[in-house]
Amino acid sequence: MTDLKKSFLNSEQLKILRDQDWPEHSKVIGYSAGIEGTTWFLELIDAGDFNRVKKSLKTLVKTSETPNPFFEAAFLEPAITNLGMDQIGLLCLSEITGDHRELKFFAPAAIEHTGWRRTKVLRIWSHPFAPISTPLMCKKEFAHTLHELMNCIEAASDQYGQAIMFEQLPKHSKFSKNLFEQPRFSDRLLRFAASNRAGVDGLNAMQCAVTQITGKRKQRLRRAQERLQSFGKLTFENVSRHRMILQSLEEHLSLEDTGWKSRKGTSILKNNATAIMVRSLVSNLSTDGKCEIHALRLNDTMIASMILIHTQGHYFPWKIAYDESYAKYSAGNVLLAHVNEILSKKSDFKLLDSLASDLNDTAKRFWPDQMEVSSMVIGLGPDATRNALKVSSDLELVTKLKKSLKKKLGRSL
Repeated sequence: MTDLKKSFLNSEQLKILRDQDWPEHSKVIGYSAGIEGTTWFLELIDAGDFNRVKKSLKTLVKTSETPNPFFEAAFLEPAITNLGMDQIGLLCLSEITGDHRELKFFAPAAIEHTGWRRTKVLRIWSHPFAPISTPLMCKKEFAHTLHELMNCIEAASDQYGQAIMFEQLPKHSKFSKNLFEQPRFSDRLLRFAASNRAGVDGLNAMQCAVTQITGKRKQRLRRAQERLQSFGKLTFENVSRHRMILQSLEEHLSLEDTGWKSRKGTSILKNNATAIMVRSLVSNLSTDGKCEIHALRLNDTMIASMILIHTQGHYFPWKIAYDESYAKYSAGNVLLAHVNEILSKKSDFKLLDSLASDLNDTAKRFWPDQMEVSSMVIGLGPDATRNALKVSSDLELVTKLKKSLKKKLGRSL
């Protein structure tokens, strides 16, 4: 336990914390004395202690205001193990009341040097396999939890980073909107690098996305399906049972490995650690009932496939693959149209985030709502305002250069 915790907690509280199944050692970012004898700690816990955080995280997942399946243990643990065990920590805000500790806020984070000036920041961990940085935050007494989080941030030094940085943060999330609107953070919080990606917000919008397809598009999709049927038996498949998902996953990976990603060297099977990670997280998610695989089969052979991740009515078309020999017959589009029809009939549907680049025209056609995402920095330490400006200006320039390069290449990097 850090000296900061020792100095802030009395002997009885120290005994309680030692008796609990919670990591004893952590980097304390900030702390706050709450009401009625409560204490709040914002800590960065070593990823090696993940198992000791799992139980509290599982509870928080069930009560989180905005779901993020990529920050749940089923997805996150394999990702950390195979992509960044040495770099990633667990950013946790806990409320301690008497002999009880409750996890109120959670996000994986890395201490990194970023931008042209290599400024040290605490970056909420988003990456190509998980391009969302929305933290898990308890919906019960949300405003009070946000208040205490801000207290901890205001009390923080810049020892572990001059700013907390979020990339790919959806602006529609309650966390993003409420934090940005806080007057007390107006001098240390900046948004930048805004972009839009395709999505669908609400069941009515999903039903409209299906029913309002123009006559020409509907005709093209019908003609594409008929041309595919001329080659043999065409069937749609939706796999949700754990054992069958594992079988379909191997077909999906093999299908992806026959296309342009394989030629570029970026298909999942080209990297052993990535393949292990994907197999593990898909297995975990399907065990929890949060993953399914949709496929289009021609004569029982998979020619298009989508891995769909979902939690609490939020759906994410995570990975899509198709047989390039049927590209001119729009096999992928036929599958996407079918998946949309299925989602339009799900009573729990709340939102679909395509996770796609803002240059992905196919995603825009099938999921017409524009969902704004951006980067956000919160300055830390005595020079919080200057630190926020420095980090945001550096990264905004980098983002603009990347976006320009994407347009020149005609595809997402």
